[in-house]
Amino acid sequence: MSISSLDSVRPCPFKIEDPLERHPWDAETASRWASSLAWATWAFVGLGIALRLGRYLMRFPLWGDEAFLAFNFLQRDYLGLLKPLAYGQICPALFLWIELTAVRLLGFNEMSLRLFPVMCGIVSMVLFRHVAGRVLCGVPLLLAVGILAVSFHPIRHATEAKPYASDLLAALVLLALAVEWWRAQGRTAWLWILAGIVPLALALSYPAAFVAGGIALGLAMPVLRSRHWQTWIAFGSYVLLMAGSLLLLYVFVIKGQSQGTLANYRRGDWAPAFPPLDTPVRFILWLINMHTGCMFAYPWGGPSGSSTLTTLCFATACVFLWRSGRKTLMLVLLGPFLVGLAAAFLGRYPYGHDARQMQYLAPGICLLAGLGAAVLLRLVPWPRFRPATVGIGVSLLFLTALDLARKDQVHPCFFLVDIQARAFARQFWPNLEQNAEVACSRLDFQIQNPRTLNLRTAIHVCNQSIYSPSRALGRAPDWNAVSAEHPLRCVLYHDTPPDIPEVSVWINRMRERYDLRSIRPVDVDVSAVKAGPKHERWTVLEFVPKASAPERRISHLGEQSSAVLR
Repeated sequence: MSISSLDSVRPCPFKIEDPLERHPWDAETASRWASSLAWATWAFVGLGIALRLGRYLMRFPLWGDEAFLAFNFLQRDYLGLLKPLAYGQICPALFLWIELTAVRLLGFNEMSLRLFPVMCGIVSMVLFRHVAGRVLCGVPLLLAVGILAVSFHPIRHATEAKPYASDLLAALVLLALAVEWWRAQGRTAWLWILAGIVPLALALSYPAAFVAGGIALGLAMPVLRSRHWQTWIAFGSYVLLMAGSLLLLYVFVIKGQSQGTLANYRRGDWAPAFPPLDTPVRFILWLINMHTGCMFAYPWGGPSGSSTLTTLCFATACVFLWRSGRKTLMLVLLGPFLVGLAAAFLGRYPYGHDARQMQYLAPGICLLAGLGAAVLLRLVPWPRFRPATVGIGVSLLFLTALDLARKDQVHPCFFLVDIQARAFARQFWPNLEQNAEVACSRLDFQIQNPRTLNLRTAIHVCNQSIYSPSRALGRAPDWNAVSAEHPLRCVLYHDTPPDIPEVSVWINRMRERYDLRSIRPVDVDVSAVKAGPKHERWTVLEFVPKASAPERRISHLGEQSSAVLR
């Protein structure tokens, strides 16, 4: 049985008139065309998986946002991850536990930290094909799957140690169950499964709450019209479990994590992600900008209206669904937008400014963009040219994939300074550990500068934990092994210079047991930073155990260290 015949076993309730149906084809030619579309669709699924796996295997260095979250896995257990996280991170508990499990089983490194996100990306690619195949077929299905497969943001975030890929997966799981019930409204089993899954989805992804709420809005009317008490009970259970799970997560996890962070969302870089409420004109312009910007960059686009073509296809699909009587599906797909926008009004979650925060909307955007693009194909006035138009579109999607792979080779990282930081760590830490015990001011002594945010320290500590030979084996400094021939070398990072009071107090404590033998500055190249200084100055302090040396020698060391510290 061919792929096309497999797809035809389950009729598609949204079958759009194929742009080529009016062409006088014989049955054999029409069958070959349908088979070609089906094969091309699955080819895009394979291409999407290959792009995600390829980027994962390139093992890009950790960048700031990843390091801020990964830092928490170095010194916390499962319960500790439920407390407010370092660097103001807000992250779902289930995602944190899965990441910590991967780190404990496979070690702390780029591959283990990104293993679960890339798995989410691969599963999402297959699941999207299933969901789209339940409501689309032919050219619309091909375009929708192709758009998700080659779009940059889902690929990038499937290879980052952040919960954005799991946001996409959780949204797809909930959407898949809602679509299954909508197709067979007499079977309440789908609603019960949806009710059972929603607590796990919320524990894995906070934005899944917007998807779950949007689904509730979309399904409310058909549930009420069903007049079956079994359906009402199942749907009511879904709503109660959704609300109850969100409340418990807020009380025990989200509230602590978000203290002081949500207020910062509305300032600085995230300020454009919240609607201006001073004048209606500014609000309308903001809406247009958000819905033609990065949020809609599938497969192409960006800020400042660069995604207008995708928005046009999206809007076309909404009009088509409304006119063809598929209002429930349209509301299910648009519901998460409405709930997410309401959260932005309340200042609880950014909307539209950055595609990574909006991955939960990617399924709806790609599905409707593919449908809208297919509808617009019918505007081509020459039916004989429509197959060529489809071919051009597919070719552009394929070329987009090739361009993404090329860019990964030419610029193998989001920030070049992170490449510099990793290259330095690969050389510095092994050399420093030769014939010495090495300690980190942040990991081993909990020293930090309260006058700065210590942002770069997160990257340096994570790189140390990966590329320090002893840390990579999970070994902490062996204090008993320190001797005159095997000294203790302590590293102070750039944002904890040796002249701040916190370091001075620590050195005085260390001198109760050790002699300070040397203080050595180390300059770290950060020339790839777009602004600011082009190097960071680290400090390596070398200690040896106090010996039965003359008091004069010890005093000399003390004077030397004080002079350097001044």
